[in-house]
Amino acid sequence: MSERTRTGLEILQAALLIGILGNVLLRQTPWGLNAFLFATVFTAAMIMLATRRRPELLTLRTISLQGAMVFFGAMFIIRDSIELHVYDTVAILIIMGVLVLPNFGVNTRFAGAFHYVAGFLWSGISSALAPFVLLGSDIEWKSMPGNRLSQNIFSVLRGLAIALPLVLVFGALFMAADAAYEGMINRAINFELDTVISHVMLTSLFAWLTAGYFRGTLVEPFRTAVFNEPAVSPIPKESVEMPKGTARETEASYVDNFTAETADTSNTLPDNATIIEHINRSDPPNSAEPAAAPKKRDWQNFDNSKFPSVFTLGTVETIVILGLVDLLFLSFVVFQVPYLFGGMELVQ
Repeated sequence: MSERTRTGLEILQAALLIGILGNVLLRQTPWGLNAFLFATVFTAAMIMLATRRRPELLTLRTISLQGAMVFFGAMFIIRDSIELHVYDTVAILIIMGVLVLPNFGVNTRFAGAFHYVAGFLWSGISSALAPFVLLGSDIEWKSMPGNRLSQNIFSVLRGLAIALPLVLVFGALFMAADAAYEGMINRAINFELDTVISHVMLTSLFAWLTAGYFRGTLVEPFRTAVFNEPAVSPIPKESVEMPKGTARETEASYVDNFTAETADTSNTLPDNATIIEHINRSDPPNSAEPAAAPKKRDWQNFDNSKFPSVFTLGTVETIVILGLVDLLFLSFVVFQVPYLFGGMELVQ
């Protein structure tokens, strides 16, 4: 696993945590202590990632700017004023734009107004678009070690994705067939769908923007290509001159070297035959084996090895799908037991 992949995975973990905290803290308005806690956690995550992956970015100036972010976050606690909250938010966004500059080799001490504007714009662009690059290019998913636990988790998720439509369809049919069963299901899943969707969307939004900003701040902007092979110069090299000698000496040395070489007997023909004898031999004894006859279709032992793995189900997926469907049917059958035996009073 490359260093870039490790950095991307740590950014995703930090972004997911900040997304959950953002959904929990910033849902309540007006902002006060919750904004201060969110700014503190955000700054702490940035410092932690920079310490692990880009320690050269942690200078006295960058640490001072990160401390200023926490300071402006604390201003939400001091006074409950909309104007002050707006100014604090703008100040935090400007500092976030300035913190992008060290990743491009720009010294914040000598940066001008153009650099600050460019950093502010780039921080917004990277927050919105950089997660695509982080997920698609930075993290090499194929190089990640896949153990048995991760494969089983993927199989369970795949089984749930396949079983969910079946459970919804049969559940809707059972609810339409029995009003009492419908009431029981409604009581079991008594929650507002709009609230769940809002929590998921807000968490995803905070996690997405955080991952994009961390990627633009911590990941090197340009990939350095390293070539281990030496470059070939277009200028031809001077030819190496062989030692000169008389024609007789050269001929003698060539003959001596040729006679001194040992014969290579490793590539001999079968049965020590000559080339003519080997050519005149018949081909049937040495011919290739005949092709096997095509297998007949047997629906009892269906061979699915020719299908891609994405269209086949493993043991885990099959257990998850059949288990959930069987539980749904079992719940409906158990609920119908009183009707089968003449009512609940008779069963008791």
